[in-house]
Amino acid sequence: IAELCDLSVYGYTNETRNSEKVSDITNLTSGRYYVEVKKKENANINISSVKNGEEELSYSASASAYTGDVEITDANLTISVEYKKYYKVTIQWNSENGEVTVDDINHDEQSAGKLVQTVMEDGTLIISAIPTTGYQLTDFTVDSVSVMDDLVNNSEKGSKEYTVENLDKDITVNVTFAIMSYSITVPSTIAHGTVSASSTSIDYNQSVDITL
Repeated sequence: IAELCDLSVYGYTNETRNSEKVSDITNLTSGRYYVEVKKKENANINISSVKNGEEELSYSASASAYTGDVEITDANLTISVEYKKYYKVTIQWNSENGEVTVDDINHDEQSAGKLVQTVMEDGTLIISAIPTTGYQLTDFTVDSVSVMDDLVNNSEKGSKEYTVENLDKDITVNVTFAIMSYSITVPSTIAHGTVSASSTSIDYNQSVDITL
């Protein structure tokens, strides 16, 4: 996992740890060493444990790394790292026309019409879309692909929900709300007169003139 973690090894001189790390860890001799394992700055992983053989290294908050002394007797150093990957889910919508919530309150970023959430590779995230009165949900996309057919109604919340799961990359979710529009139909003829409308449709909370 060299692309995800940095491994630093320091030797000892007369029981004092050297300040310079070993430059070539493929050519170690028997003896005592200090090992430090740290995830790379841009690595999208959470490390759960680091072991030297069967011996587990402890986590050092000050070093932001797993550290520990190891004794090498056969000139071999075997470090194993258990980790899980995580990904970013970015959700965007027009906050004036509706509300979007998720079932995890620990947001990486939150602003009007935008949420950024971390989701583990084996985790889930439920996204709820709730239109403002007079508006309706018209599209729900994941990386520009509509998933409207995958939404589930939540009658208790008055929302539609989508579950993010089995992630293997960062994704962007776009939720679109639009004002509700209604058709207006008037008879072509009526007894003793005529009727007409200034429009054949009307948006929520708007008006149309009807002339008799």
